[in-house]
Amino acid sequence: MDEKERLLAEMGRDLALFIAGLIDTLSLPSGVAVVGWSLGALKVLSIVAALEKLPDGTRQTLRGSVRSMILFQSPTVVFDIPDPKGLYIPQNDPHISAEELGPFFARWVSSFFVHGDLSTHDPSSLTYDRTDALRPPTITRFAMDHLIDFAASSKYDAALISPHFGGVTAKLVDQTLFDIHVRGELWKDTKFFVVAGSADSWASIYSSWKLEERMLAEARPECAITFKMVDGANHFSMIEDPQGTLDCFKECCI
Repeated sequence: MDEKERLLAEMGRDLALFIAGLIDTLSLPSGVAVVGWSLGALKVLSIVAALEKLPDGTRQTLRGSVRSMILFQSPTVVFDIPDPKGLYIPQNDPHISAEELGPFFARWVSSFFVHGDLSTHDPSSLTYDRTDALRPPTITRFAMDHLIDFAASSKYDAALISPHFGGVTAKLVDQTLFDIHVRGELWKDTKFFVVAGSADSWASIYSSWKLEERMLAEARPECAITFKMVDGANHFSMIEDPQGTLDCFKECCI
């Protein structure tokens, strides 16, 4: 195990211990859902991968209580899925300076995109620049002095999706979502969900398509994933429509 794999393994262990501690401390009943939003899906996968190496008590708590793992609006980079040609993302734009990237990306990713017919699963139905003029980006709700330092993310979450982690995150996907032992034995009583929003950026929608495509191709019942599309939801639906987002999570717990 190299340093990058060790970092993800330790992150998964610590988060798993924390969640198990919450379950025990609060005496939570069975039916717990773990949600990873955007890049946070990587943390959910690290928790899934950590189970076998946890203390017996922690493992029993998690297996007895966690019933849903939800990967919510997670882009291609989280799963090391190659981006389709012709679709723009600000991080790959050489004309945007490091200082400008944070605010520019925040406005872009929090927009309401007007895609074509998403039921086709055709990349040509996706857009990166056509947005709903009547629904401003979520980021515009906030004064700039209310926002954190965008540059700080490069040292933390953003570092986990850098090109240096590509092979590591792909391996993590293989070892969690599509591993028969992990899904069919270790987490056999836990359902997995991938949720996207129809007004989200193309990267989150496309990743859900590719994961579904792989699931269907491999046809392993133990590795079943339920895919959901929330109509009209952008990348910040928890701000734009908190009740609707919560209702979506509840549906994943039934």
